[in-house]
Formats: sequence, structure tokens, C-alpha cells
Amino acid sequence: MRKETTRYQDIPREFREYLLSRGFVRNKGDFIVLTRKGVKLIEKIILIAEYSKKVRQISSNNF
Repeated sequence: MRKETTRYQDIPREFREYLLSRGFVRNKGDFIVLTRKGVKLIEKIILIAEYSKKVRQISSNNF
């Protein structure tokens, strides 16, 4: 599995602290790295976005 890193300062401080406190990311020098828990969170967000997109398409087709 390829690791994705993001520069620490590119993420707003409050959000960064929340992600760190919940265990979704880890500090690694000037970067943060997604943990397995963080990857699962992102997968769930993508599924919800895809589902809501389908719901909007279905509801717009009914009118």
C-alpha cells in the first residue's frame, strides 16, 4: 500500500488537532501520515458521497 503524506502546515490547526486526537493521522516530521483508521474514514466518506449523488440523480429524475 502506497503511503500518502501531506505537509503539516497545509491543514488547518483545529482540524489537524482533531485528526491527531482521534487517531486518524500520525505525525512524521513536517508531515502527517494517514493511519489505517484514517484510510477507513476516507473510504466511508467516499461511499456516502457516491450514495448521496445517486439519491440526487434518482430524485431529479422523478420530477
